[in-house]
Amino acid sequence: MTCDHPINRRTFLGRSVGVVLVATVGVLKNSLAWATAGTRDQFIRLVGKTFGGSRPSFEVLGRIYIRSLPGKPDPRSIADTMLANTPSLSNAVLNEDREELRRIIVNAVKKDFTDGKIVAVEGYMLSQTEVALCQLFVLSN
Repeated sequence: MTCDHPINRRTFLGRSVGVVLVATVGVLKNSLAWATAGTRDQFIRLVGKTFGGSRPSFEVLGRIYIRSLPGKPDPRSIADTMLANTPSLSNAVLNEDREELRRIIVNAVKKDFTDGKIVAVEGYMLSQTEVALCQLFVLSN
């Protein structure tokens, strides 16, 4: 059997490299999703360790806020949003650096107030970051 359109070496190599690149991107994408999920879960645990014991009001305000929502929030979505909005959080989480995590969160809270990202919960004015932390604390315990 003969081929009407023989393939030359350049075309063959170009297509081979293309197939390898597509396969590599697929593997990397799955690895990134796994790493992100691991960082998210580690972040949720670290938030509880860092803020939970010293802030019992987190649980109270978190429960009140969650009751005001139409549905139950997903802690993974909350954590993913926080990690995406504040990329430096990932490094603090990966290094298990609770002091750095605290510093980043404090700065995020200040920025929320400066930007007007404020939520009223039972008469308390909280930043969106604080509300997210309250929810994470309740949903992860």
